[in-house]
Amino acid sequence: MRGILTVEATLTEVAGRLERGDPKTHRSAREVTLFPRLREELAAHIAAYSDPKDPDAFISEDPTRRPVISAARYGRTNASNPGG
Repeated sequence: MRGILTVEATLTEVAGRLERGDPKTHRSAREVTLFPRLREELAAHIAAYSDPKDPDAFISEDPTRRPVISAARYGRTNASNPGG
C-alpha cells in the first residue's frame, strides 16, 4: 500500500440497487495521504474484508464481493459503539 487513498467515485443506493458514479464536485475527487499507522490498519482491514490485489475492490466487501455499507448511514447504531 502506497499510503495514498484515492477518492475517485461515489456509491449511491437508488431503488435498492447500488450505483457507482462520479463525485459531485471536482474537489470531491482527491488523494488523501495516510499516516503510517492508519495505512497499516487499512491494509490489514482490506486483507481481511476485501481483495488487496484488486485496485477496483471496495474497502469492505461481503463474500459475494458486494460493498458493505455502513449501518450508521441508515440511522442504525451498534450498542457497543453509539457513534457508529
